[in-house]
Amino acid sequence: MTTITIAAAPSWTTPSGILTIPRNAPFTVNFTPGDPAAPTGIVLYSYTASYNATVSINCLAAPGATSFTIPADLLSEVPATYGLIDGSYVNLFVGTLGFNHAAAFSNGLAASGIYLSSNWLGQAVVLQ
Repeated sequence: MTTITIAAAPSWTTPSGILTIPRNAPFTVNFTPGDPAAPTGIVLYSYTASYNATVSINCLAAPGATSFTIPADLLSEVPATYGLIDGSYVNLFVGTLGFNHAAAFSNGLAASGIYLSSNWLGQAVVLQ
């Protein structure tokens, strides 16, 4: 039997309200990694209802990093949100990529496989 270990989530001090991110300046995400030996993923995911379009900025912080800065030139490419109450939204996610906790398995349904766990935290944000 294979033992599966779940990767720990990073800790991230989030504000009590919706975070506002200006699109004309770099944005730094500060966190404590869930596993200092594993990379941390940062995802900014936006859905703009007026265009019926999604944009995702996916970043990878090196193992042991405690912050990551998303450059202003990337943020400027994502449409501003909440100009209209139309169902648009933006979410910011920070997660541990559990490569160090990979577990190989084999069963009757799949000849073999690898299980990777990944724990994430998220928050709604506004891009201005």
